[in-house]
Amino acid sequence: LFIKTDDAIEIRTNFVTTLAWLIFQRIEKLFLKKPNNIFNRIILGLRLAQLIENIPELFDEIKLSVKKQITDSLVLSQTTKNHYLQKRFISLSKIPHAPIIGAGVSAHQNAE
Repeated sequence: LFIKTDDAIEIRTNFVTTLAWLIFQRIEKLFLKKPNNIFNRIILGLRLAQLIENIPELFDEIKLSVKKQITDSLVLSQTTKNHYLQKRFISLSKIPHAPIIGAGVSAHQNAE
């Protein structure tokens, strides 16, 4: 259970809001760069996943916040919104080297 002090609540709120915003920004940036491409899944790295697993309601709050931002987006097409709103596309990594793999994929895509 999360500590119920004012500081803890503010930290939690900022964490959820910031992480959800970063995920949403990644979705919008992909749409702007390549409108016909979508993420099938966004996987949160192992260290972050371990933190979120210890406080499961954080994960629900993050997903809810991302979905609200997708719904309210003025950038995403309705088809793209529907894709993300109808799927469970955010998951937690169980692979120890997932961040390294993600960095490699990102470097490869930036080189193209």
